[in-house]
Amino acid sequence: MSESQRAIPVPPSAELPPGSAIAVIGLGRTGLGVARLFRAEGHPVLLLESREGPEHQAAAASLQAEGIAVRLGAPLALESLPEPRPAAVLVSPEIGRAHV
Repeated sequence: MSESQRAIPVPPSAELPPGSAIAVIGLGRTGLGVARLFRAEGHPVLLLESREGPEHQAAAASLQAEGIAVRLGAPLALESLPEPRPAAVLVSPEIGRAHV
């Protein structure tokens, strides 16, 4: 892991209570896969992305059709997370430390 990235420890989904809310930060390949995995396991998922381009809007529409909430144009900061806070927050490895 480079100096510009950091990992946030997240319990494996098997350790999360059923139906625990999950937040995923970043709509890249990793964020897409993680959001879909947790949704398939029955967790409500919110995905935050700071960008709003046409490709992001298309990806957001696809995820929303799968039952995943998406907020485009959201600052990649803890303040963007809803209250009560999700049980786990996953930050895509493509997101630099300066963004979170």
